[in-house]
Amino acid sequence: MIHRVYLIPHGDELIDLPNEASKEMREAIIEETSQDNASVRIILTPHGLSLGNHFSIAFNKNLSGNYTTDGGKNLQMKLDNDLDLANLILRANQNVLSKAFFSGGEQNTFPIDFGSMIPLTFFNIEPAIIIGQARLWDLQKLYEFGRNIYRVLSSGITKYSIIFSADQAHTHNPEGPYGFTEEAKVYDKTVKEVITTGRFGPLYEMKRDFIESAKPDSYWIMVVLGGFLSEAGIKLHIKGYYVERYFGMLFACNADA
Repeated sequence: MIHRVYLIPHGDELIDLPNEASKEMREAIIEETSQDNASVRIILTPHGLSLGNHFSIAFNKNLSGNYTTDGGKNLQMKLDNDLDLANLILRANQNVLSKAFFSGGEQNTFPIDFGSMIPLTFFNIEPAIIIGQARLWDLQKLYEFGRNIYRVLSSGITKYSIIFSADQAHTHNPEGPYGFTEEAKVYDKTVKEVITTGRFGPLYEMKRDFIESAKPDSYWIMVVLGGFLSEAGIKLHIKGYYVERYFGMLFACNADA
């Protein structure tokens, strides 16, 4: 059963806290995640392993990560993987999802990327599932992927929380690494609108060149989120948004389950 649904950014600033905006967003995330008592957490990340046109799902028994932020803070994490759940999700989505594991098969360790690790630092230690994004332009497949994930997680009595790890447009600042485009502000505004209304049509209707100009790292995860929420009948509430230097960071979650 679904416990909580989160849209959480993964900027280092949530750890380094260089300004008041980052501190306020961190506090908002902690306020919500401190209430989470799921037995397993599923996270979709744009910075995990991508397998061409397939999302990846980690199939090592152990998950482990070590990451140092831009501000020099070191994060370390070790989690168990729920391989039974991973297999159920894989079997329901073989047209868009592939098994991924590192050296020695399922008993060895799968690396936790920073796009997973930063959001997961806000939760207590429980087994997790890591799904890596593919930049797949077949939006119907992504939408159905989200619907199918919900169907798997909604069966049974185990409490699951799912985290969609996403930073928004990356071209808000001419001095940033990707420069400035007018599309960045429009993209983020549209994301806020679809989250607020629960109607994701304007996100699906975006043109490819518009998305590539705005440079979000997680557009494809956002499409999966739309399918998931549609099937679940769940609506998220925005708890915080700001532009960190050159990229948008938005935090949203559903009401307490």
